[in-house]
Amino acid sequence: LTMPPSQRPSTKPPTDSTSDTITVLGFGSLLSEKSSRTTFPTLQNFRLGRVPNHRRVFCHPASIFFERGIADIDTLEISSLSAE
Repeated sequence: LTMPPSQRPSTKPPTDSTSDTITVLGFGSLLSEKSSRTTFPTLQNFRLGRVPNHRRVFCHPASIFFERGIADIDTLEISSLSAE
């Protein structure tokens, strides 16, 4: 994952053993913040990253995106993700 150092999550373990915060890296299903929030309603610090030498291929609409209101017709964000 490539992102500016200032946006990288800490690799240090939490000092408070009662911490309930975890880091989640989502590829595909967690691509948009709106979609991520359906799974993680208390999501914090959402950001995008890059995976070198891979590409995302959006080539097939998914009906569940329309059923859950995730699809955005205005911006044409309606396709599911494949990876190469």
